[in-house]
Amino acid sequence: MKNYSDLEKNTNSKIPTNNEILSLRLNVLFGIIVFLLSLLVLKLALITIVSGNEYKQLVNKTEVIYEKQAVPRGLIYDSAGQVVTNNTPIASVMFNRSGNESAQSILKIADKLSKYLSVNSDNLTQRQEIDYYLANPNNINEVINKLGYTQNKLNQLTSAEVNKKMVDYLTKSNFSLPKKQKTNAFIYDRMIQTPNESSGVIKEKNVSDQEIASIGERQSSLKGISVTQNWSRTQSDDESMRQILGSLSTSTTGIPDSQLKKMQAFGYALNSRVGISGLEQQYELQLRGIDKVNEVSSDGSLDIQKIVNKGMNGENLHLTINSEFQKIISQATKKNILGGGSTGGYAMVINPYTGGIYAMTGWDRDNKTHEISSNPLATIFSPFAMGSAVKPAMVANALQKNIITPSENTLVDQAIKIAGTPEKTSFFNKEGTPYPLTAQEALAVSSNTYMIQLALKMNGTPYSPGMSLNISDNIWNELRNGFEQFGLGYKTGIDLPGETSGYKAPSTGDNAGKFVDLSFGQVDQYTVVQMARYISAIANGGKLITPHVVSSINVKNNQIDKQVYSASNVASAKINLTADQWN
Repeated sequence: MKNYSDLEKNTNSKIPTNNEILSLRLNVLFGIIVFLLSLLVLKLALITIVSGNEYKQLVNKTEVIYEKQAVPRGLIYDSAGQVVTNNTPIASVMFNRSGNESAQSILKIADKLSKYLSVNSDNLTQRQEIDYYLANPNNINEVINKLGYTQNKLNQLTSAEVNKKMVDYLTKSNFSLPKKQKTNAFIYDRMIQTPNESSGVIKEKNVSDQEIASIGERQSSLKGISVTQNWSRTQSDDESMRQILGSLSTSTTGIPDSQLKKMQAFGYALNSRVGISGLEQQYELQLRGIDKVNEVSSDGSLDIQKIVNKGMNGENLHLTINSEFQKIISQATKKNILGGGSTGGYAMVINPYTGGIYAMTGWDRDNKTHEISSNPLATIFSPFAMGSAVKPAMVANALQKNIITPSENTLVDQAIKIAGTPEKTSFFNKEGTPYPLTAQEALAVSSNTYMIQLALKMNGTPYSPGMSLNISDNIWNELRNGFEQFGLGYKTGIDLPGETSGYKAPSTGDNAGKFVDLSFGQVDQYTVVQMARYISAIANGGKLITPHVVSSINVKNNQIDKQVYSASNVASAKINLTADQWN
């Protein structure tokens, strides 16, 4: 039994308040936080001081490369919506080059890859073999020893000078690699040509399943090598259409020298496939698309891939040419080529109001072997003496200069006899019988001597039989300016590469008097496309339209087909003739 006094003591003891309990809990919590912070500081100290070098090496070991994946090249459709240039997916072996790849490290990868990849090295140049050989430091030392260079001598030369000395020495020594190393050299050349932070093709087609498997199994040891999906071009089976569509370079030939600076400025690798003719060349930047870019970071045990650029398929071209109509015109032209001394036949069908070309074809004929070959692009780069087809332009020129007028334009077709020159007559009137003709009648019967007389009047020397000829200083320019207003004698601006401006014959010395022949189309030469624009100007009332084969360009993204370009029908110039003169 408790003592009463003890009970009283317990009853009177002090009970903690809520504030005191809260204070105690906060002190405990603060103590835990201080303890955890102390552990964190200790851990950071261990990482920084004790293990700092180890983590620094790990960071340096991590590499980042940017892997480019080719996107499908743009398609080409004819005016009926038929695909005339398509893509076929193929597997390609690529090299994704980081920013710190040395020639020696690339050499090691190339040597290893050559064990699992078969390539055609038949076109390997001696310089490519030498570059491969000199990528090995042991070989460099060997060549320097053969040159007899001391260290003192080497110190007096730049590295570029030393390299040139070695290349010259090996070239003069007719250096050649053993056959089994040529594959290595070919692969090395493809890899070393790839710019830093970019991708290049090593083998673009005919990659076997065995090669894909072998490379895949050794992916970790073949740094930067990958097998990705690429594209090959398939085109219309019509030869004339294929030449208009154009072709691409191979990864072996790479970028042509003529396009090198421009293509490199747009980020192309030296061995990139680019358009080298036809529409493939003209619209290279539109058809190419934007490559997909992945950022791949690796620490040796784990690769992390992140999409940097989703890329975009190439833009699609829609043509004014109808491929079926093209075949019809092509075969009709071929069928009607003459024999004898004929050098071929060429034709173009154009909309005179829009400039859209519906068909363009050409056939070259060897008048010795009689062999005929397709050459539709001759319509834009091969000039011909067009003869009587230029006579309407000559009449228009004379009307503008008031040599004749719509109401007074009768001249006599007759034999033209100028002192010291052969007699000239018209084909329809070979005897030269005097025959009065209006301008309309002269065009209808294709009078040569009517046009000669116009030119003589423009020269300030109207025709009289047996006359001697004093040649005006301006006559050639006056005649040529008259033809040029119809687009004859300069480029039309057609959207195909290789167009020429035609041919202007010499106009001085013994040739000065030939302006009379210029008047009916027997001196200067023009292209078929210039003639198409010239005839269009007559048909449409004097507007010089720009011929074109691409009507529009579309880009398809996320199933949305958006037009990004449409050919303009705006005329580049207008021929100044009155309504009466046109009539």
